[in-house]
Amino acid sequence: MQQDNKQSTPRLASFPWYDNSKTMVLWDDFWAVIRQELDSRFIQDLPVALDRHTEPVNQWRDPHLLFSQCCGLDLHYRDTDRIVPVARPVLDDLDCEPGDYYSYVIARSLVRRPGRVVVNSRRSRSGCSSLMEWLGTRGWIPESTVLSGSHQKSIHYLRKGIADLAAIDAYSACFLDLSELEIIGTTRPTAAPPFVTRSNIDIPLEFLTEILQEAAQVNGAPLGISEVISTRREDYSNLTADLKN
Repeated sequence: MQQDNKQSTPRLASFPWYDNSKTMVLWDDFWAVIRQELDSRFIQDLPVALDRHTEPVNQWRDPHLLFSQCCGLDLHYRDTDRIVPVARPVLDDLDCEPGDYYSYVIARSLVRRPGRVVVNSRRSRSGCSSLMEWLGTRGWIPESTVLSGSHQKSIHYLRKGIADLAAIDAYSACFLDLSELEIIGTTRPTAAPPFVTRSNIDIPLEFLTEILQEAAQVNGAPLGISEVISTRREDYSNLTADLKN
């Protein structure tokens, strides 16, 4: 009798929104708790390490997706129709309702008018639509808008004088250097970026929420995450106006 040597494809797990060189080890520890809990429940094909190579939009399309993360605004685009939100983090250092987040509006010193603004992505709530909303409530229209690709690069553009104003995710700012820059405001709080999984996952969403909660309680403190809140796509319905910005 021949032995079947066919190997299963590992599931994909990633937390791309806030995973960077300063937080990488912390997210590894967070994942270690999740993996241990899933393994103890005999969930198969678990990856050993987090995926840090696949672009988020490709993660969301992957048929083996276990965990990823997205911006709440992403949930209103067609390329996220294969994923569902599971839970969102409670970010301890932010002064808002649990499970929400906001951005800091930052500027080069002494800049008080919009002038040239820089955004990390046109699909970003924290770095783009929240800033445009903040400007709009003041009747300000930027002279020009430049795309940077990340919050880190937006900060660099401000320091180099390429732009005058930006919005930076206030949670991300905990791990970024804002020296030489000035916080001149905060944007409207909305639901924080959710942890997501594929819509046809073979694991109950309630169980995945419990696993995330366990990870938050065991290894969430260094990340500034005290717990998670079960969430649904409808919790991001108030972002539909952002699509027009």
